[in-house]
Amino acid sequence: IPPRSRVDSLPGSLTVPLVGIRALTHDGTIDPEAMEKMEVAGGPRPSQPSLLKNDVLLSIRGNMPKCAIVQADFPEPTYASGNLAVIRPDPAKVDPAYLWAVMMRISRDVHHPLLTRATTQQLSIRVGSLHKVPVSVPPLAEQRRISDAALALRDAITAGRRALDLGEQTFGAFLL
Repeated sequence: IPPRSRVDSLPGSLTVPLVGIRALTHDGTIDPEAMEKMEVAGGPRPSQPSLLKNDVLLSIRGNMPKCAIVQADFPEPTYASGNLAVIRPDPAKVDPAYLWAVMMRISRDVHHPLLTRATTQQLSIRVGSLHKVPVSVPPLAEQRRISDAALALRDAITAGRRALDLGEQTFGAFLL
């Protein structure tokens, strides 16, 4: 399904970049090619802060929960769609990548009590239940060791998938 876009604009509106569920990869990253643009009449509300580096994004609706961490600043103010919860950890207390690793684990466990089935049988997360999720918070040094290992594992898996895709493309080219 192609990303949403509007060609005609409304007077006084502003087109802003939007991270939606499609932009969250199963590896926990954000695919810039899958981001969308959304027209907002009068611009974003002041109560809607833009995404920042180290925000953890969690899909709250959809057929499969996803989670990602914002690893770099966006070049322009970028917002999360209404289908994503934005968790902004205090880095003095919780390493953002550690929190991402914890939330990734939850989003991969279809039997986790945080995940509920809607009437459509799609998994969803009640935003009000997020504050009830028990998260062990070891000392920051240990959190960083865990998050470094989780990010390294993710990067290795992603590189392996890319290599496999490239190998399949190369092999396919020989068959033509």
